[in-house]
Parts: sequence; structure tokens; C-alpha cells
Amino acid sequence: MPFGSLSLGLGLSRVPGGGRPAIFTFTSTGTGANTGTLSLFYPESEHGKVVRATGNVKLGADGDSTEQEIIGGRTNTFIVTCSSGTGTLVLPNTYTRFSANTSDTNATNGWSSSGSAPSLAFDIATLPSGLITFRCEGLNTISGNLPADWKSMTYFRCAGSNTIGGNLPADWKLMTYFNCRGSNTISGKLPANWKSMTDFSCMGSNTIDGITEGEYAGNGNMLYLLLTSGNNLGGLSTGDQEFLLINKASRTWSGDRIFNLASSATAMESMADTNIPGRWFDENGDPTEVAVALKTLVKEKSVVVSLKGLTMPGESGDGDGFPVGFGDWWRSQ
Repeated sequence: MPFGSLSLGLGLSRVPGGGRPAIFTFTSTGTGANTGTLSLFYPESEHGKVVRATGNVKLGADGDSTEQEIIGGRTNTFIVTCSSGTGTLVLPNTYTRFSANTSDTNATNGWSSSGSAPSLAFDIATLPSGLITFRCEGLNTISGNLPADWKSMTYFRCAGSNTIGGNLPADWKLMTYFNCRGSNTISGKLPANWKSMTDFSCMGSNTIDGITEGEYAGNGNMLYLLLTSGNNLGGLSTGDQEFLLINKASRTWSGDRIFNLASSATAMESMADTNIPGRWFDENGDPTEVAVALKTLVKEKSVVVSLKGLTMPGESGDGDGFPVGFGDWWRSQ
């Protein structure tokens, strides 16, 4: 099925009521027979302003409207049709949530579409500065660079054929949830201070290659940590992985309980080490701090841990990538 685009950018004209608008450009896919649903929360100050459709884009369940008035202080739903070609929506770039609900920590899909509905492709850099939550999982080819400053954003989830780039922020600020999947090329380093971040997942062709200097910090129940890349330059050293293991073992875990750094990328170093002394046993044959952290995560906190080069011990044996005798210690109380 061909993919089109919905482009989000800053327009050059002004919408009624003043201020530079966002221009969302939609492109038809397949037969163009289906609708997509866009959900945006607008503050009270935007009440009565008008969203206008141009070109082949139409609004409403019947697909025959070219205007829709914003209701301030609530989530506005825009049913979008583009039967062929392209068209735009011109609307105030002052929405505070790209989501179908108003939860700060569990946003729902703000662009919902399926086969033969319009497709979406906008520049992440043009998101409003006051945006709190963003979740987009419909047909999309989103591009652009992540903002350097998350400001008030607490939740970010983007899935699709996106090509998002730029660096991870040096400061998570209020962010609790970050999930980016697609063909993205995100780079930079993970912050040492996770603050309120409890769910982090980044996939694609990213080149994230380390952790910023500083003492580890973080609060809240940890749910999910996944970093993988199809680019051989994206990955963490064994030292950085040890840092995460030791410090995530101190967190309370709930929900999915996933810790996955088992990326095939060359830069993600293998955690296998069968030597004594080595990563898992010291010169006296006692478990190291990182070994204790791994056992704490898996055995005490029921976290599913996946690391490159390792298979956890089962009911017998030492697993793969561990020294002789590791399995006996692993199974001990």
C-alpha cells in the first residue's frame, strides 16, 4: 500500500484570532475511502477559533465539511477524509495534547487511521512548545529532529514509518514515558539522571552511544527499558550497561518489567565474560556488584533481562556467557 503524508508545520498565514497556525497536509492512501481521527486538546483560550480544510481534505463523518469550530477546554476530535491527492488542515498551533485523552502518564492515540485512510508525516520540531502529551500510531511517516528541550512534555510515543532524528535530551525534565519506533536515527546519550522516566524504548537505526556523566538518579516505578538499533554505531559499552544494571536494580519495578539491551548492533558490547576474576566473579570467586544486581532484577524483582551474549542459567548449568560455577550461585538463595 502506498504511504502518503500528513505534514505538520508552521504556516505563513494566520488563523482567525491571530497567531501562526499549524498546517497539517494529508495525502490519500489506497482507495481513499476510509477516515482518520485526529484528537487534539485545546485550552479555553482557543474556544471559537476555526479549523479549515483545503484541497481534497474534508472534515466530519459525512466527509463534506470544510470548517470545524474549536471547543476550548476539551479534547477536539477531527474526522478527516482525503479521497484522493492531498489537502490541508489549517489550525491553531496551540494544542496542549496530541492524544484522545487527558492523562499525563497514559496518553491514547491522537492520530488513529488504517488502510485507505489519510497518512501522516510531520516535522517533530514544529510541535507546540506547551505540548504535554503526544501519541501517534496511525499511518505516518513523521520526520524531523527531536526538540532539544522537552519543556512540559510528560509522554511521547510515536510508531510508524517515521524517520525521526536529533539527539536525546540531556535532561528528561517531566518526561515519564518515551517510546519511538520506526526507521529513526536518534543519537546522543542517555541521561544519568532519569528523574521521573519509568518507560524508555527506542528502536530503529539510532546511534545512541553512551550515558552522560553524573550520579544515577531516578524515581517512580520502573516499567520498561529497551534500546536496540539496526545501525552498528548504536549501542552501549559494557561499563554503561553495568551502570544501568546496578542502578536499575535499586528501583521498584512494576508492569511489563522489561530490561532489554540485547541489540545486534556492533556497538552494543557483549556482556559475556567467563573469566575469574571478571565481570561476574571476583578473584575470590565471589559474585561482583553487577552479578548481584542482575540476580536482584531477575530473581527478586521479576524483571525479564536480556543482554547481548548471555543466556540466564536454568535449573542446571551456568547458562551462556558466565563463568563456571555461576549457575550454582544463581540458583542459591
